[in-house]
Amino acid sequence: MVLFLFLGNSVEAFVLGFQHYFMTLGTTVLIPTMLVNQMGGSNRFDRTMRSMQGALIITSCFQMLIGFLGLWRNVVRFLTPLSMVPLLTFTGLGLYYLGFPMYLPRYVKKKRRAFDRFAFLFSVAFVWGYAQILTSSGAYNNSSLVTQASCRTDRAGLISEAPWIFIPYPFQWGRPTFKASEAFAVMAASIVASVESTGTFLATARYGSATPVPASVLSRGVGWLGFGTLLAGIFGSVTGSSASV
Repeated sequence: MVLFLFLGNSVEAFVLGFQHYFMTLGTTVLIPTMLVNQMGGSNRFDRTMRSMQGALIITSCFQMLIGFLGLWRNVVRFLTPLSMVPLLTFTGLGLYYLGFPMYLPRYVKKKRRAFDRFAFLFSVAFVWGYAQILTSSGAYNNSSLVTQASCRTDRAGLISEAPWIFIPYPFQWGRPTFKASEAFAVMAASIVASVESTGTFLATARYGSATPVPASVLSRGVGWLGFGTLLAGIFGSVTGSSASV
């Protein structure tokens, strides 16, 4: 009986971890898919990526300074539940109960809350299956190329066009460029990401029945987020690091 419970909890933890990885992977693929087409041709794309590299590197230094020097502890004092709840709500929790799987528990009664815990996986499976049915039935045959690329399951090319193995290397887009306007814009976004990440740390500790996270630990966490942003800037990413729910 104990072994059965252990295996059951291990499988559930594995599926939850895979769901989080799948969501992160989807975001990683979705953001470049939307941004690359708006950056224009190859020369303009390379210039934009070099600018993003420079902005991310400067922003990472700012995050590491306020994190590792303990300056973020002064901000943590103002992060009360009254201020964190609207932030977490606006960053996604308000849309949680609007998804299709959230209605399934009302009609499918289960002792284990599978539809609540694995809502993202159910959403992906349902939407992909529905899109596959429409693609196979020819519903998009007379649609525009933009609609077909967005809705058909055989036109995205995200898997077929990607190399099997790709090893990123530092400054793959060239030498980064540094502009004050872009750096300040990304720094402002990093403050929002730091506040969101701090709220995520506190909410996770509360949900896991752990002891309250000290302000010094939260400040170091923001510093390590800045280190992740530094790696993102060096290796040519378009986004920094943050902890989200």
